[in-house]
Amino acid sequence: MSSRPARNSLLFLGVSLLLLASSAYADVFETAVINNASFGNGPIQSWSLDLTTGVATAAGSFIPTGAIPGGPNGSAPNGRGIAVTNTQFYYTELSGSSGFGPTLSIETGLYNGGAGGPDNGSIANPTPGLGVADLHFGTGVNGGDLYALAGYDTRPGGPEVVEFNPSNGAIVLPPVTIATDAGADGFTILPNGNYLINRGDADNSYDQYNPVTGARIAGTNISAQGCGTATGVDTDGTHLFFDCNFNSIAETDLSGNLIHLFSLPGTFGEGENLTLVENFSPPPPNVPEPSSIILLATVVSWAGLKLRRKLA
Repeated sequence: MSSRPARNSLLFLGVSLLLLASSAYADVFETAVINNASFGNGPIQSWSLDLTTGVATAAGSFIPTGAIPGGPNGSAPNGRGIAVTNTQFYYTELSGSSGFGPTLSIETGLYNGGAGGPDNGSIANPTPGLGVADLHFGTGVNGGDLYALAGYDTRPGGPEVVEFNPSNGAIVLPPVTIATDAGADGFTILPNGNYLINRGDADNSYDQYNPVTGARIAGTNISAQGCGTATGVDTDGTHLFFDCNFNSIAETDLSGNLIHLFSLPGTFGEGENLTLVENFSPPPPNVPEPSSIILLATVVSWAGLKLRRKLA
């Protein structure tokens, strides 16, 4: 009589461990990083977004060491593009006394958990003479290329997207002209490979674009609910995150329907562009890895079935 509870307990433990393996590492947080466009060395800011509660918590704020010195009355530079891995910031600025000139170079600095750190590299602008409005990492030709939306407010016919090697700035494929306003400053690459780009500076009107021809794809226009303006966008594959109203981040589904509106407390200024940190970190050393949990669950379940056969 006492063997049945033991058998059931083993089976329950096996199933529970399998469920734990599938859910323990579900992403409930994203890290959003913004390159503040406040003229005169605006800071780079990091925010931890709790996707369960809709609350944003400041993770870091710093002025990068490679920032271009400000012009008269702090009128320049103008922070714009930002892309981040779990170890590095990649950021761009617009130069000139007006704050709308070309990007001189793409700078890199330590991520340091969002707190930032000293610059540790620089990449020549792959589109000399053009202002880089946004950056985005994508798989690309080399499995990890950097993409730039370039030509901010200056390029006739619209901006262009250029794919390049982040280690040396070498262009991988010919630039693609995008059929939208030159002031477009929000850019990401969707899971289907299409580019998602807004129609102008801070314009909360986004379309998908063909990555080969740059043509706008009809019927794909979305606007992020809850945003009057939108100056940047990124995706985690199932949701979109918009830099919204210069003081918040809107999480939406892929159709623009609002899920959370994350308020960014404190002085935020004119924020431009956001990116989500790629999490390449392994589990903490005191927590079993998912593969170990699955192996243990399999052994326990097998032992339970073997015991059941003996008792049958």
